[in-house]
Amino acid sequence: MTDRRPTVLVADNDAPRRAEICRVAALDHEVVTAGHDTEVAARLAEDPPDAVAVSVDLPPYGGLAACRMWRGQGFCLPVALVAAPGADVDELARVAGADRVVRVPADDADLRADLRALTKVGPEAVAFAARAVRRWRTELEEIVRIFAHDLRGPMAALDTSLACLSAPEIGAEDREFFVGSCRDASERLRQMIDNLDALGELQNGHGWELAPFDLRGELDSIIADLQPAFALRDIRLDATLDTEIAVLGDRVLSRVAVRNVLLDALEHSAPGGVVTLIASPRRLEIEDTGAPVPPAFDALARQTAGQCELKRRGARVSRGFGLTAAALAMERQSGRLSLEPAGERGLRAVATWSDPA
Repeated sequence: MTDRRPTVLVADNDAPRRAEICRVAALDHEVVTAGHDTEVAARLAEDPPDAVAVSVDLPPYGGLAACRMWRGQGFCLPVALVAAPGADVDELARVAGADRVVRVPADDADLRADLRALTKVGPEAVAFAARAVRRWRTELEEIVRIFAHDLRGPMAALDTSLACLSAPEIGAEDREFFVGSCRDASERLRQMIDNLDALGELQNGHGWELAPFDLRGELDSIIADLQPAFALRDIRLDATLDTEIAVLGDRVLSRVAVRNVLLDALEHSAPGGVVTLIASPRRLEIEDTGAPVPPAFDALARQTAGQCELKRRGARVSRGFGLTAAALAMERQSGRLSLEPAGERGLRAVATWSDPA
């Protein structure tokens, strides 16, 4: 009876490079592939491989971020970061929890040796890598998760925050980053609570007085409020606004809708990305280049149960029920919010109001 061949998951969106790795890996391994982080997440949850080779530019946030996330979630399987020859990523890979860096393109013999070594990493080395990545920045990601998605544990998050801030190895720059991220996390919690309150009012059919107003002033205020959050995430917000944007609706409901769509775009955009906002009379379009939109997203994002279904699939989920509240806010003022894919990646949200004439 032959020994089972180890399985390697090759996670790379570059088809020629992925084919080269798969060809060599197949000499010694069973090979499965993925072209996006969501595909990797599904594979890890359903049928984990023995090792992962992930490209440094895997969508949507890159292989380093993906590796940090997997280690933070407790996955201890060996991980190799795939990078171009000469790319200065060795230290970054080590901090992220990767076991080794594999250079591609490479001679078949060298690439084969790297992949064979990957599946022979001992459990002690893997456990060490998993522990190493659980430094304060990984703890920070957990804090953000607790604040944003779990109202049961905010005190645990605060306790961890204080422990991290008091650690002597944290320098001034890291401390500033940490404090800013904690502020962003607390804003997520506040936004989620606001959305739950708004959903309660909107679903109970509260009467709203609709009147003509200029949306431009509300947009200027929302953009000014959110610019610091965009800057913290290194995401550019490009806004093109008509001088006057006349709509028929409600100012409060309109702010709920626009703010939540922008926060959702911010949540799913990678650092260095761009979110565009174009506003004209009766129409507002917001587009990001973040996580891809799964089928039936428009319908599922409008329901709290649909949000749970999206989360179960590991798909893009609206931030704190933000899109659900946004869609209801538009409906309550006789408007509409449509959600559609923006090309292969990202979301395009189009809000339309009634004619004030």
